[in-house]
Amino acid sequence: MNTSLLYFLVLLIAGLPLAAQEIASHQWEDRVLIVMTKDHTDAEFKRQIQELNAHQQGLTERKLKVYLATPEAYRLLNAPETSWKPGGDLYKTYNKRSGEPEVLLIGLDGQPKIRKYSFTTALELFVTIDGMPMRQSEMRNRNKGKN
Repeated sequence: MNTSLLYFLVLLIAGLPLAAQEIASHQWEDRVLIVMTKDHTDAEFKRQIQELNAHQQGLTERKLKVYLATPEAYRLLNAPETSWKPGGDLYKTYNKRSGEPEVLLIGLDGQPKIRKYSFTTALELFVTIDGMPMRQSEMRNRNKGKN
């Protein structure tokens, strides 16, 4: 590989916010759901987390990684409460309406699929994901393996 191209790639990656790099690492491996709020003690935010926790099997089945993000920190869903990582880059990068709670679904291709500013049921997420072409292919392949 050309050394100047390699140098450029290193500079490009080093310039990305750490949290955005973490999200990008999921591309083609996992779908990502980012649940954003200004305050992680907000009742609606906690309700959203409870909804997702109640459907862990569905999240796993759909290869869905859930990140919780505030302007100050972020963490994966079900990571210990003490595992908040400092930095609001994830929130700043993906939040479109500053101050409002937000749910963003990112597909395997790294593109946004759903952006909601209110409570979102697991069923709504699952119906959207199950309608995606790559998910349809995953389900067909899984069903072929059972026969």
